Amino acid sequence: MKKLIIPKSTGKRVRADGFIFRGYNCAKNGTLYEHWISPKARKKEKKRKANWSRQYRTKIKENPIRLKKARQYAKIYVRKHRRENPLLYMLVRARIRAKQSNLPFTIKLTDLKLPKVCPIFGMRLKVNDKIGKDSSPEIDRINNLGGYTKENIVIVSRRANRIKSDSTIKELQKLYKFYSKLVK
Repeated sequence: MKKLIIPKSTGKRVRADGFIFRGYNCAKNGTLYEHWISPKARKKEKKRKANWSRQYRTKIKENPIRLKKARQYAKIYVRKHRRENPLLYMLVRARIRAKQSNLPFTIKLTDLKLPKVCPIFGMRLKVNDKIGKDSSPEIDRINNLGGYTKENIVIVSRRANRIKSDSTIKELQKLYKFYSKLVK
């Protein structure tokens, strides 16, 4: 995460006249001076960057070779991100699912703690580069009708989460009773 640089002259990132602090520039003689930008210029700069981004995305979509390289890069980045920050990755994915399903989302990164073993099966949880391993940790909602709240989530293995998926406790008990009779 980038650290915000605060100007020494005002101590604030926005001056009374509305100008926004951009950072320090270095003159040819080596002295540093503050760089301020007007709100109008900042708006113009944002618009220019958005247009450039839109044009770049269009170029990538039109060129199949560029598109393939962009997808490969994205895949590598996601794998690296998942390996380095598993809790943050799980939190972001849960937020996306909550938004898609229109569910309440109140959990924070500090609410999550990665256990060493799955609380259900006792298998060691391993953060994998690729998705789909049974030993991968996942956020599970205890009550599938509820949202992503601190009281309604637990981190379990992917296998445990897949078995539970959208079942209720009563359905799981019925399943257990049925198969326990057959296995005797």
